[in-house]
Amino acid sequence: DLDKRVIYDIKSKKYYVLTEETVYTYDVEHSISLFDGKKQFGKLLLERGLITSEQLQTGLYYQQKAGVKLGQALIALGFINEITLYGTLAAQYNINYYELNPSIIKLEMEWMCELTIAQARVLKALPLGQRADGKMVIATSEIGHEEVEKTLIETFGSNIEIVGARPSRIFEILDRFERQENESVQKDAENKI
Repeated sequence: DLDKRVIYDIKSKKYYVLTEETVYTYDVEHSISLFDGKKQFGKLLLERGLITSEQLQTGLYYQQKAGVKLGQALIALGFINEITLYGTLAAQYNINYYELNPSIIKLEMEWMCELTIAQARVLKALPLGQRADGKMVIATSEIGHEEVEKTLIETFGSNIEIVGARPSRIFEILDRFERQENESVQKDAENKI
C-alpha cells in the first residue's frame, strides 16, 4: 500500500485509504459500472471471468503509470495472454477473431498487387483471401483502429470483412511471405545468369 494505509474489505469489495484526517472509499464495482457506450475492455474481461476486479484495478494503475493500453498492462502483469487480449478486443468491437496457424496458412500472394509486405506490417494486417461471396477477409491486430480500417477499405474496396488476430501470428506469416518472395526474386536472378 506504499505506506498510504490502503485496506481492502473483501465483504464490501471496497478499498479504504486512510490519511491523518480523512478516510477515502473506493468502490470498484461502482467505478466499473460508470463506463458508457460499448462495453469497456476491462468490463468484458470481468464479465467473462478472465480477470478479477483487483487485477483490473492493478492493471488500470499500471496503465496510468506506464502510459500503455490496458490490455498491454494486463499482459505485462501476467493477468492475461495475447489470445485473451485480442479475442476480447474482437468481441468488444463485435467482429470475428481468428487464431491464425502459420503452418497451415496458404501463401497466396495475389493481394501483394494492392498492399506491400511493409505496408501490411505497418497496418498489422494480413489479407487472408476471398470468401465464396467475394468478400476479402483481412485479419488485423489493430482492432477498432479507424485509420487502419479506412486504409484497408481504400486499398481493397468496401467489400471486405475485417477480423481480429494476434500481431505475433500476423508478423510470423508476413515473415514467411517475405522469405518466399525473396527466394522467388533470388531464383529469378539466378535463372537470368
